[in-house]
Amino acid sequence: MIISNYWNSALRSLKKKKGFSTINIIGLAIGMAAALLILTYVAFEFSYDNMHTHADRIFRVEARFYENGELTDNWGSSSAGYATAMKRNLAGIEDYTCVGSQYYPEQVVKYNELLYRETAIGYAEKNYFSFFDYELLKGDKATCLDGPNKVVITQRIARKYFKGEDPIGKILIFRSNIGEEACEVTGIMKDMPANSHVRYSMMISYETLPKWMDEYWYRHEVYSYVLLKSADLKKQVEDAFPPWRRNIRRKKP
Repeated sequence: MIISNYWNSALRSLKKKKGFSTINIIGLAIGMAAALLILTYVAFEFSYDNMHTHADRIFRVEARFYENGELTDNWGSSSAGYATAMKRNLAGIEDYTCVGSQYYPEQVVKYNELLYRETAIGYAEKNYFSFFDYELLKGDKATCLDGPNKVVITQRIARKYFKGEDPIGKILIFRSNIGEEACEVTGIMKDMPANSHVRYSMMISYETLPKWMDEYWYRHEVYSYVLLKSADLKKQVEDAFPPWRRNIRRKKP
């Protein structure tokens, strides 16, 4: 009975002040909608890369450049030699993987008479699909990038080039400024999610790159990732890195 009285009183008040009530209700609705949108956006931002089983132990090696003690450049990429050297010399690192995403990221790709310019191309090491948890729909994640001239493509690329055919075993021709490579399709991955910091459409095997790029220290064109043995070792590895890096520089010719 009490609740009914409150409800009737509220309705009478709304009817007496229709204009004022309408403004309040619209304002409340807009405020609630805005709050929900902001909460959704924040939740999405905090969900980045959480799809990986070992997300809390995976870290990217970045390059920072200083001149006279002042930071001049801060890159997400590093040189190809870092990850392997870190694994050999720094305690606390369990594994690593690299993606050559700045080596010829834009190429012309050909299949039979189809010819397209593609931009989201990366060169991934053979353990890429074991290191990360991007879903592989077809192919063996242990072998699909093991060896030169192999490529894993997304569902979207499979539809674009093969029109319902099974892409596995088919050959794609990649043309860049260093020449032409024929790569066998060895896997199909699910389109990378929007809350992933990388979204490649084609992953070519790392061994397809020219041999002179192996362990190359002077071009920062590789995204290097390390997997720590424990997330608690982050500070230990960070503290050990600068003196180790200076020592490496002294040893290099």
